[in-house]
Amino acid sequence: MNRRQFLKFGLFAAIGTFTLGIYKKVSAETKNSTEKELSNTTADTIACTYCQQCEGCPLGIDIPKNFNIYNQYKADNKKENFISAYESINADNRADKCVSCGICKSKCPQKLDIPTLLQEVTALYKKVK
Repeated sequence: MNRRQFLKFGLFAAIGTFTLGIYKKVSAETKNSTEKELSNTTADTIACTYCQQCEGCPLGIDIPKNFNIYNQYKADNKKENFISAYESINADNRADKCVSCGICKSKCPQKLDIPTLLQEVTALYKKVK
């Protein structure tokens, strides 16, 4: 390797190392801020994946829709939107109609305590209404 090739290689190596250092720093900062935002957004949400395996409630409760509305409120904290969305659900399909029979709970692949979580949705509606 002649002097010119050596200098050229050294320059590219230095640029690569410098660039990699910046990338690592930016990546770590981005990761930390993303994790922080995600933890704030998902705090107190229901870990429902909306797979609809719980459907078939004998009372007709729309479990995924109730959970989705609840989670949206926890993400954006907009009371009016929560109330409007909850009230747009047919009255017979709302969370407050749950009698805790547990049929849905046995179907949930996430092993969520659906009756208890539906009570939380109902409690939130009563609180913000």
